[in-house]
Amino acid sequence: MKDLIKKVLTWVGNAWASPVTVCNVLFSLACGATLVRYADGVVELMASNDGLQASFFHKYRFAAYTLGTSIVYRDRVLMAKPRLRRHEMRHVLQFRVLGVLMIMLYPLVSLVQLLRGKSAYGDNLFELDANRHEN
Repeated sequence: MKDLIKKVLTWVGNAWASPVTVCNVLFSLACGATLVRYADGVVELMASNDGLQASFFHKYRFAAYTLGTSIVYRDRVLMAKPRLRRHEMRHVLQFRVLGVLMIMLYPLVSLVQLLRGKSAYGDNLFELDANRHEN
């Protein structure tokens, strides 16, 4: 029974996050990303080495980003890091719980941290939560 409840909640969470997931997957594929893995409703892609996503990754030095239940990694080396995958999977869970609201809440939390004189990224509560689940 417990497994059934978990599967239903995962399915509902994926549906709740699906508008964001679909937009990100379509955008990423249009930018040349390749689909690497699909499991448990999570789409994992690798960005191309050139183009818009590559510029984003190099400019902001991100290893990966998550939107909805889709994760886009900068390259295969980073994609193979279990710690990074656990971090990004925590963001997937955040999207499953908050759905499309996450698109507004994440930048709002960053703005609040900036106004408090803190780091928009490093002190963002969603990032701090994901960091705690890396190990």
